[in-house]
Amino acid sequence: MMIDRIITYPVQFLLNTIRWLFYGTYNSIVAQDVRFLFSSFCSQRLPLSTSFPHPVGVVISSDSPIGENVSILQNVTIGGNGDGIAPRIGDDVTIHSGAVVVGDIDIGDGAVIGANSVVLSDVPAGATVVGAPAHVVKEP
Repeated sequence: MMIDRIITYPVQFLLNTIRWLFYGTYNSIVAQDVRFLFSSFCSQRLPLSTSFPHPVGVVISSDSPIGENVSILQNVTIGGNGDGIAPRIGDDVTIHSGAVVVGDIDIGDGAVIGANSVVLSDVPAGATVVGAPAHVVKEP
């Protein structure tokens, strides 16, 4: 778990940063290497406390701020619309496998997003949401 953050993320971020230095052919080659090696894509810096227990297939928008102590499992998408509008993830949030979090929404501190949930609206702090579309099953 800790090794994921120490090795996987810094290498991925470095390769992504290098990608921006070389536009054209190098840009697409390095970007494809990042996606091939890690099956993940993240174009922003994350807090060191962010954990990826299974760091495969994770996509995080560059516009989406991520809080401290967030745990993101495999095949999670946190997406924006490209115009700076993206989900805001609070502290101590757990996002389970296959979840999709999209739109101009806030995920409150301590929230839990269940596996394969599609989150389209705000999640209160401390709540647990599941389903597609996600609905609250446990209030704080």
